[in-house]
Amino acid sequence: MAENADRIAALEEKIDALGRQLERMEAQQSELRQWLGRWLCAPENCSKAGDGQG
Repeated sequence: MAENADRIAALEEKIDALGRQLERMEAQQSELRQWLGRWLCAPENCSKAGDGQG
């Protein structure tokens, strides 16, 4: 029984660590999306119809 409790505790720790890792990855994804959006809409990367560029 004690062995099972140890295994469960270890698995719970791993799950918690994976949850924290997922949160970090989601935050990074959000930051990357914001950066990409700014980059794509930068004047040197896009032009509006009829502005004579592009």
